[in-house]
Amino acid sequence: MTNGTTGQYYNVYQILVPAAADAESQSFRMIMLQPQATHASLANALAEDPRNLALGNFGNLVTEWVIYARITYVTSAGDANAGKCRIATG
Repeated sequence: MTNGTTGQYYNVYQILVPAAADAESQSFRMIMLQPQATHASLANALAEDPRNLALGNFGNLVTEWVIYARITYVTSAGDANAGKCRIATG
């Protein structure tokens, strides 16, 4: 996970795990992968290659999984919400 600073972009990935026969896969259904990199622009955030994400031991725990969604957040000290971020559009 990376620390957030204002004016930066961060990707969060939603990973879906089908219910397979093995006990480990049945422990997980959906996982939100926390941001691993900071991006200075929306274009850079969208260019992030998910094949380079660090998944740790996750790939060894489940037999199959798929990245279902990428949610890109932009931070701003001026945002009036608790997280000081919003979903980036563009």
